[in-house]
Amino acid sequence: MHYFMKTSRVGAQPIIRKASSRAGKRTIRTACTCAIIPHDGRHSGGFAMEVGSRDRLLPKRWFYSSLSILAAIMVAGGFWNTYWKPLIDGTLDKSWVVDLHAAVFVGWIVLFITQAALIFRGRTDVHRKVGKFGIFYGFVIIAMGLFVALNQLATGVAAGRAAEVQSFLLIPLVDMIIFPIFFGAAIYYRREPELHRRLMLVATTELLTAAVARLDLDAYVTAHWSCSSSGWRPSTWP
Repeated sequence: MHYFMKTSRVGAQPIIRKASSRAGKRTIRTACTCAIIPHDGRHSGGFAMEVGSRDRLLPKRWFYSSLSILAAIMVAGGFWNTYWKPLIDGTLDKSWVVDLHAAVFVGWIVLFITQAALIFRGRTDVHRKVGKFGIFYGFVIIAMGLFVALNQLATGVAAGRAAEVQSFLLIPLVDMIIFPIFFGAAIYYRREPELHRRLMLVATTELLTAAVARLDLDAYVTAHWSCSSSGWRPSTWP
């Protein structure tokens, strides 16, 4: 007679049950759905190893989750004066191509934050399922980036601003060269978490180039900070 052991979620005592037998074939199952620490205060080496592993991963999860939120803040700040503020005020005058590009780009940032949050919560299973959609979305990012860059070039040339547009065109083209390299490598190494998360971070950081280039930090510092003999301090201070 065969048995299998299943550890309950409410305690550490094993529950022994008979294994099922169908079509004359005996099966032995071993399941472990136990709590990390039993209620009676005792724990085995396996429990301690699981707790220690989670404790070691927690700083990394905080790190990548924080960076994903920082990426969103940089996008909001970089495009605030040129896109988000006019959009809120109802004075935005952009083509549908720019609006579509903004929607797709923001979608990637939201996806990046979602994936980091799933890992932070320990939902690796859901993270992998969403990642399948993320692979498709990454190719959409590449196609949209190239389309917008070429569209801006054609529009600028038609308006007689060829030199200005050509200098601007370098940023999105470089982005669409570097992003696919790291994004493709992240897909290839998706079963190696440490390498995968670093590659995804670098790929997403590359997409932030345009937002960072638009951050007017000099104007912010000049407007809100003043320099004296005692150093830099907020302008509102006496």
